[in-house]
Amino acid sequence: MAADLPTQVHIALAGLDSNGDSNSMTVSWNTKGATTTSTVKFGTSSGVYNNAATGAAAAYYETFNHHVTLGTLAPNTQYFYIVGDDASGWSKEYTFKSAPTYNQLRGNFSFFVFGDMGEKRADDSERYIKANKESVDLIWHAGDVGYADDSFLHLGCMTEFCYEKAFDDYLNDAEEWASLKPYMVMPGNHEADCHDPACLLSRERREKLSNFTAFNGRFKMPSKESGGIMNMFYSFNYGNVHFISFDSETDYPNAPLATRYVLPCGGFGDQLKWLEQDLIKANENRAERPWVLVAAHRPMYHSTNINKELQAAVEELFYKYGVDIYITGHVHSYERNYPTYQGVPEKTYQNPRAPSHLLIGGAGNDEMKDVPNNDVSAPGPWTVVTDGNYGIGKITIEDDNNLSFDYIQTTTGKVFDTFHLYRDHSAYGKKLLV
Repeated sequence: MAADLPTQVHIALAGLDSNGDSNSMTVSWNTKGATTTSTVKFGTSSGVYNNAATGAAAAYYETFNHHVTLGTLAPNTQYFYIVGDDASGWSKEYTFKSAPTYNQLRGNFSFFVFGDMGEKRADDSERYIKANKESVDLIWHAGDVGYADDSFLHLGCMTEFCYEKAFDDYLNDAEEWASLKPYMVMPGNHEADCHDPACLLSRERREKLSNFTAFNGRFKMPSKESGGIMNMFYSFNYGNVHFISFDSETDYPNAPLATRYVLPCGGFGDQLKWLEQDLIKANENRAERPWVLVAAHRPMYHSTNINKELQAAVEELFYKYGVDIYITGHVHSYERNYPTYQGVPEKTYQNPRAPSHLLIGGAGNDEMKDVPNNDVSAPGPWTVVTDGNYGIGKITIEDDNNLSFDYIQTTTGKVFDTFHLYRDHSAYGKKLLV
C-alpha cells in the first residue's frame, strides 16, 4: 500500500473515572484513503511507545477521519505518541499531558476561549496561540470552526468545490497546538452545511454535507461519557472546573437552525433535558468542581439586544444552578457584559448572583472586513467594554472562588481588557438557591 501519511492531528479529552475526572484522550487525524488500521502508539518517553490503541475511520464525503480513544492514562502525565499504521505510514512524534485529577489541580491553570476562527483572516490569532500554547491547558472553541462553508468566497473557489479543502487547511494550520492541547469544539451556524454553488448544484454534496455532518465527522468530543450527542452538546471536567458545551443552533424551542439553515438540519435530541440533568449533577459535585462554565455559539445579550428564544430556553437553568460564566461568539467582535439576569445587570464581579457574559467572536475569519472596528455596536445597559480587533480570551482559574479573564488583541499580543471574578459557591451544591 502506498504511503498515506496522517494529517490534521488533534486531540480531545475523553474517558471518565469514578470521581468524574477525564482519564483518557481521543486522538484524531485525516488520511486521503482508507488504511488497514487506525492506530496510536504512545508512551511516557520520547521515541518509546510501549502502548498501542486502535479505533475507527469513516468517510462522510471522500477522505477518511480517524478517531482513537486511548485506554486509561496516568493522570497529569506527559505522553508521546505517533499515529497511522505500518502499511500506510506513521506520523511524526507528538506529545500531550493527560488531565489531572480534581484534587491535583485546584487552581493556577489557564485555557484559551474564543469563537469564530476560520482558515482566512485568522493569521494573528493563529500566531498568538502557537507562540503561547504552553501557557494554557486546553482550548475551548465556541462554534464556527474553520468556516468551510465560506470557502466559495476564497480566490478561485466561486465555481469550484473548496469546502473540504478549507476544512483541511484549517485543521492543518491548527495542528501545532491542537495536537498538543485538548481542542474542545462545539457547533456554530457555519458548521451546519455546505451551501456554495458547487454543493447546491450537486445532490450528492447536498446530502453528504448537510446537518453538521462534516463537523461531527472530523471531531470526537466526550459526549458518550457525559450523556450528550455527538459533538453537538456534551460536558467534561478538568481540575476544579465543569465545562458545558451547548448547542445554540438546534434542539430547543424556536432555535435558529431547528429545522433548516440553507439545507435541512436539527433533530439531534432533547438538549434541554440533558442540560438540566448535567447541571444537577454538576451541583452535586460542586465541592470537587465549584466552577461551572457554559459555552455556546450565540450570545444571550449583545449590544442592546436580547436573544429571546435562547433566553427562554436556558437563562432560568443558568441562574438556578449557578453557572458562573456564559461564553459565546457569533458576533465578530469582543463584548464583555456584566452578570445579567432577566435583562437586569449586576454591576459587580464580587460574588454576583447571575452569570457573567463574555462574547469573544473576533478570532478571525472571512467575514471580518472592518477591523479594527468590526461588528462593534452601541452598548447595552449590561455592556462594560467592546472591541473590534482580532482577539481571543484567556481564563485563569486562581482557586475555588477566584478567576481572572484577559482579552488579548492578537495582532499586538497586548491585553486590552481584564477582570477578576469572585464567586462564593457554597450556596450551591445539593442545596440550591430558589
